[in-house]
Amino acid sequence: MPTTPSDGPRLLRADEQQLERAGKALGSAGEAFVIVVCETALHAQATEVLRRSAGGIEVPDPEEVRQPEEVLAALERPVDRVCVRALSVAGNLDGVLEALNWHREKLLSGSPVVLWLEDAEGLRKLRELAPDAYAFRESVVLVRGDGGPLPLPGGEEPERVARARRQLRRARTPLERAGAGYTLAEALRMSGRPIEAEEVAKRALLALPPTGNEDSQENRVRLCWALAAIASAGGEKSQELYWVRRGLAELDPISLARGLPWRAQFMSAFPGPFAGHDCSATTESLRLVRTYGLAPKNRSQALRSACSVALALGDLTRARTLSEECRTIKEQSSFNSALKISHQGDIAEAAGNFVLAEARYREAMALVSSDGGDLESDCLSLVNCAILTGELEAAEREIATGLVRAAADVTVSLYARAQLAMARGDVEACFRTLRQAIAAATARKQDGRLIDMYEASIDALVSMREAERLGERELEAARVELDEVRDAVQAIAGADGPSWYPIQFLTLRPRLLAATPGTLDQAADASAQALDKARAVYPDLIAECGRRLGEHLVQSGKLDGALTTLAETEKEAEARGFLVELARLRSARVRALVLQGQAPAVIEPHLAALRESLAATGSPRITAETLRDLAIHLPPHSATPDPLALAEEAHALFVAMPMPAEESRCLEAMGDILLARGRGPEAKRRYVAARARLERHGLGLRLPLLARKIDALG
Repeated sequence: MPTTPSDGPRLLRADEQQLERAGKALGSAGEAFVIVVCETALHAQATEVLRRSAGGIEVPDPEEVRQPEEVLAALERPVDRVCVRALSVAGNLDGVLEALNWHREKLLSGSPVVLWLEDAEGLRKLRELAPDAYAFRESVVLVRGDGGPLPLPGGEEPERVARARRQLRRARTPLERAGAGYTLAEALRMSGRPIEAEEVAKRALLALPPTGNEDSQENRVRLCWALAAIASAGGEKSQELYWVRRGLAELDPISLARGLPWRAQFMSAFPGPFAGHDCSATTESLRLVRTYGLAPKNRSQALRSACSVALALGDLTRARTLSEECRTIKEQSSFNSALKISHQGDIAEAAGNFVLAEARYREAMALVSSDGGDLESDCLSLVNCAILTGELEAAEREIATGLVRAAADVTVSLYARAQLAMARGDVEACFRTLRQAIAAATARKQDGRLIDMYEASIDALVSMREAERLGERELEAARVELDEVRDAVQAIAGADGPSWYPIQFLTLRPRLLAATPGTLDQAADASAQALDKARAVYPDLIAECGRRLGEHLVQSGKLDGALTTLAETEKEAEARGFLVELARLRSARVRALVLQGQAPAVIEPHLAALRESLAATGSPRITAETLRDLAIHLPPHSATPDPLALAEEAHALFVAMPMPAEESRCLEAMGDILLARGRGPEAKRRYVAARARLERHGLGLRLPLLARKIDALG
């Protein structure tokens, strides 16, 4: 293969493997239709791989097809029987793809055809506008590439930081120094230098007199805002809450005209458990912005926060609407522009459109990097996308280079490495790295990061327990370690810390207790305590707490109590617009009704309600994950709903994303169901397919269990 320019993207090994299989199909079949989704910058490399593996058949560079009438001409143009027809769709996609559907029979009459599409949106349109042509495909190849190297930050300090330093040096009065200190702190924060930013902001705040005019008071508010943002970026949730509360208190002496925009800003940033935000405060921020017609920067901040909350609640339709409204606002800083693009990536990732998500994250990274900005969150998102799509080499490379380039917090890098070890099935490395991350976060008093580590540890333990990689003794030891993490968080937060912390701990720990039958009652008791505390202290967590309690009651066979709890909680979730929790509640209710032995006529309306709530999320990924979980937990002989059909439906959705680990999990669930129904040979085929999917991507967590299931069937 020709050497790739150092400033361009490169093919991943997984890309080459897919292209090699497609090339062999072109070379071995007299007639074949292959679809390649690949950005233009990678066309030359991808074509070379096809040529190398096509067994002597000529694969030309793609011919652009821009008009509907050009489709027929390209398909009918005389070519040698040993030459592939390579077409690249460009221009008016709708008309070209419809024409391709009209002349679909020519795709399989003569030379093999390779259709090149630029991105996942083109593939979606092909499936929508040319379904019959799409059905003729031999294979679909999704070429991702590594995205190319990030722009290197310049050796000199970013201009905005240098300019702010000059302004601070020229300042003479305490008021001027405070204003210049805020400007420098913000410039440093956006350039990824939070420690220095915090020192500058605190010095400026201390320099201000305790009393003064409105200008002085507003500077105090500005500096509280800067310190809250710095704490948020560092995962110091209790400190963030302190500075937000102090900033709101500092607003009291300020006139409404000057204080209202700042109140909207602080309410939009008020910390909480929903993607780092508080639902009620975010709603109030958006109300203030729209009611009083506040400045574009206030509107942009409120919309971004509301978008994050909508994503956390599983309402992707609302998130897209808010993101589109935010996109129309012109930003003065590249940092805020990049945040908007990152939100578009978050929406795509939540929907399962990982090709688009990665493109948006890289776009945001390039924009911020060119201005010397912080890339940490986008790098971590890229690592996550790579792991979810089974591109573990790409994830490793992003951790080794991207997070280093972003000067990421060591806690973030360790967390990413733990997630990668988990995907590979390296139990020892996963927990060793998580312990290191927990120690680093504890030393830095990053209570927000510690909560993330706590939840990640529980996710890992439950997954490993389900994969039969951990025994009860290891689980008990892990519970003791996690109690130490809880104590560390509570020590950092203190009495005035976030009110949702105790509820979260009461909610998360029962997941471990529920992993062993002997402690199911303890799990239900802890979840009941969490629900009571949520009702008294933090009502926005009622939906999650009630749902988890209902699930534990279902698991322990207390079906009447479970249905009562789920019905009461469903009303809360529906009233508050918590769509993902609503879908999970309805899924748990369907499971409880099936276990009760209710007739299909009783179950079907509740199944329809579940489908309705899944459609409302606007997320194929949420739909697939919910149906997968329901299929796994239903009795295998159920007819309404049929768990085999649910697993097959979820599998098809995961294949389209793709999420190979989840594809394999669905195949394994199908095998379990078929085996329970006495269809051993069919079950074995599903198990073998599941194992092959994991082996292809190096996803090792469930491989030993699958091997045992296959061996048991002979």
